[in-house]
Amino acid sequence: METANLIWFILGVMVGASLLYMFNLMTSNNSKSNKLENQLQQTQNELNSYHESVNEHFNQTRELVNKLTETYKDLNQHIANSAATLCDIETQQGANDALLATDALVSGKKPEADERHDAIEPPKDYAPKKHPTEKGTLSEDFGVIRRENPSLS
Repeated sequence: METANLIWFILGVMVGASLLYMFNLMTSNNSKSNKLENQLQQTQNELNSYHESVNEHFNQTRELVNKLTETYKDLNQHIANSAATLCDIETQQGANDALLATDALVSGKKPEADERHDAIEPPKDYAPKKHPTEKGTLSEDFGVIRRENPSLS
């Protein structure tokens, strides 16, 4: 009978140990998952904070640019008004042109082109062809003068 009790005792210890191991395994998984959830929540909070600071930055930048534009417009208006009272007609016209350009910049509309602005062409960063059959500047042999040199052969 004592051997049966000993077997039951050993069996009980083994079952208890395995139950304790499974319980520890489950609680450790829960603590790992809780830790990961906490890290995820913290990362999400940091990301939201970053988004808010970026939005705040760009809103403030937009406001400052608007103030700068208004100040620039006021400055040009002041220059035009001062030129009208203090300068000759040529300088007044230059100040008025600057004011028109500023108004166009602020409103986003192009000023009406008059004849003297139509003649102005922006500089080109390439050499235009003089004739349609001429090789362009991107050609491999543009501007290269080939000479026959018998000593190189």
